Amino acid sequence: MAQLLYLVFSLCSLAAVGLVWSVFIQNNGLDTINQAISHGRYPDNEVGVTSFTGLRAIDDALMSLVAFNLPILNVEFEVGRLFMAQFVANVSIMIFILSVEGQRGRKRSPLIPMAWGLFSQLATSAVALPLYLLVQTGSNRKASRKPIFQSLVSPHAALCALPSHLLGFGVPAVMMFDPFRQGDHIKSLWVLMFALCPLNIAICTKTVGVTKRAFLPSSPKAATTTNAGYNALQLGYTTVGVVAAAFHAMTILQAIKHPGRFNGLFSLELYPEMLRDKIMTFLKLDYLITFAALLTWAYSEVLAIRRGGSLMLLGMFVFGTLVFGPGATTAIAWSARETGLHRGSGKSG
Repeated sequence: MAQLLYLVFSLCSLAAVGLVWSVFIQNNGLDTINQAISHGRYPDNEVGVTSFTGLRAIDDALMSLVAFNLPILNVEFEVGRLFMAQFVANVSIMIFILSVEGQRGRKRSPLIPMAWGLFSQLATSAVALPLYLLVQTGSNRKASRKPIFQSLVSPHAALCALPSHLLGFGVPAVMMFDPFRQGDHIKSLWVLMFALCPLNIAICTKTVGVTKRAFLPSSPKAATTTNAGYNALQLGYTTVGVVAAAFHAMTILQAIKHPGRFNGLFSLELYPEMLRDKIMTFLKLDYLITFAALLTWAYSEVLAIRRGGSLMLLGMFVFGTLVFGPGATTAIAWSARETGLHRGSGKSG
């Protein structure tokens, strides 16, 4: 199975470079953004903050993160906003899982998941996730002989996971759609916060941890804290899964109800003319490759826990992806995996 995973993740990495980035570059999408930023403005006449630190090189880099998202969030681009909403809702589970997995097993530095998350935001998840999974697959093979309880997340990290995710990822993700009409400049700041969400999550994790220790200084029994951590993770998977399923359903219903209004939502035009359409093509390819890798990973992990019924499990994954969406299906799979690890730790204890 490990060799098959290596093959799939390697192909996903190659596809990400060969499709996601090469198509965008060949279609002058990146050049359009860079030219606008070199003149101190955003492309497509978008408006936003252009000076964040006062240092030109840093400001240009931050502007490029904002510039990539502003056109598709434009209120006049309804199909783009709808796609972006469900994209963010589904990708949320990947961000949550990477945050949790970064704390699994032996104590690790929180900088590691933050670094992978920032790499995912900068290079896109279609590039970063398969590379992460290649590393993870190799690590799992080396650690396969270790007791299963060493694969659990510490109760402290588990209890901090969902609040940190909601604050660090959820709030910027909602606010960058400008629901309160705060204006273009405030909107661009929220877009930047979203682009830097792994950093936000790391800061929120530290803050939530300090707050938790301040208000809950007592140390209950180990079994109690382990169960509390397990329940916290299950609540996290359920929360992000329900949100992903809701936006998946909303997107399909809107496309059915208003076919003309959301024309092109489910099609893929590789070389469109407008920048916002180029960005949406980029994100669609990114979305497909990301979840091809993520669902493959989830399938292999659940299969290892179940040990049998691979075809039936594959059918369940296909059904879940079509009906509930890839994000919700991944959340369900990871919830089942966590249950298997938790039960295994109980037997080991």
